[in-house]
Amino acid sequence: MVAVAARSMALATDEITLTQYRALTVLERRGSVQATELARTLEVSPSTVTRLCDRLIHKGLVSRNRRDDRRAVLISLTPVGQRLVEHVNSRRSEEIHRIVDELPPESRPAVIAAFGAFISAAEGALTIDPRSKWTM
Repeated sequence: MVAVAARSMALATDEITLTQYRALTVLERRGSVQATELARTLEVSPSTVTRLCDRLIHKGLVSRNRRDDRRAVLISLTPVGQRLVEHVNSRRSEEIHRIVDELPPESRPAVIAAFGAFISAAEGALTIDPRSKWTM
């Protein structure tokens, strides 16, 4: 699975690191979040998230907005960041489909069931389109 993730990010690696991509996926799933929540989710210090967000803002992938309470800072994906996440997810899905297509047809239902269990355990970190040709 690590190789699939690496290949799906191949075109994006010039733009972002794996940690930066993790931050983008958190924002894609949760919407705007406070910087402190993003730090907790990524299991890094708030100062690390500040630097990470500075880099992502510079690349046009996220924005930082203050709420009415000036101490609360919300981090959000920009449309460019959203497109990047969608592009990497699409490449990952294509890669998984390619791998499953290489399996003998009689093995596919068991593999797809295992992927489904893996996805549930990973809390949606990896998605397979329910309309997929492999849906059981």
